[in-house]
Amino acid sequence: MKETELTKDKAGWLMGYRVLELMCAVEQDDLDVFDYRTESFKKLLQRNKEENVERPRLALKILGTYIKTGGDIKKTTLEEKKNIELLKTGKGEYQWDPMGFELIRFDEWLDKFAQKKAKVRA
Repeated sequence: MKETELTKDKAGWLMGYRVLELMCAVEQDDLDVFDYRTESFKKLLQRNKEENVERPRLALKILGTYIKTGGDIKKTTLEEKKNIELLKTGKGEYQWDPMGFELIRFDEWLDKFAQKKAKVRA
């Protein structure tokens, strides 16, 4: 990735970029990219301890559960129900900022992704 003004913003736009990368890897069922990007994203979260990184941290946890369940979105949503609800309600440190780096609200994307997966199975 070429470094730009946006990607230099480690606690902002770079965080959003990384979440989008992981979402794309899951959508494309590309586990190699997901594994590689997960490690760099974990490091990014660790380096930004002063910032509120709870939404992206939960997104990473939920996507990790999805991979661990072998791509079973139903199992994932059951196991991660509490965390998904935290993102949906968006209170306190889980609040979604429409002007922030999370361009696509993760909890809404997850709902649509789950619906799409359910249609494929039906």
